[in-house]
Amino acid sequence: MLSTHDTTNWPAWWENEAGTVDEDLVIRRCNDQRQIGYERIKDKLFDLKRSQHGRLRWKEEIDSLDKLLLILGRKREEVGDFIDFYLNTYHEKEKLWERLGLQGPMREKCDVSIMH
Repeated sequence: MLSTHDTTNWPAWWENEAGTVDEDLVIRRCNDQRQIGYERIKDKLFDLKRSQHGRLRWKEEIDSLDKLLLILGRKREEVGDFIDFYLNTYHEKEKLWERLGLQGPMREKCDVSIMH
């Protein structure tokens, strides 16, 4: 089992965290000196119906940095952290699925083939 005392085990990570951003972190970054306004952007960037356990899932239609920047209302150089969140987590499962060479359509639920 891939995990340590302070990390999520692989099946739980795959099902609950992969492709998500920590909501508390996003809130803190929105409320910093940039005053982005979490309440203004949360339903524009994130699929709140699929977000759970304090983890935010990106909306499928936020498929470019330009769309992200437009909703944030900031220049690229002002929101490097948000760009990093996006690049590291948007379609994270799909990217990993391909890298691992797994066959068939990507699955949300972890199973034996994903764990090996």
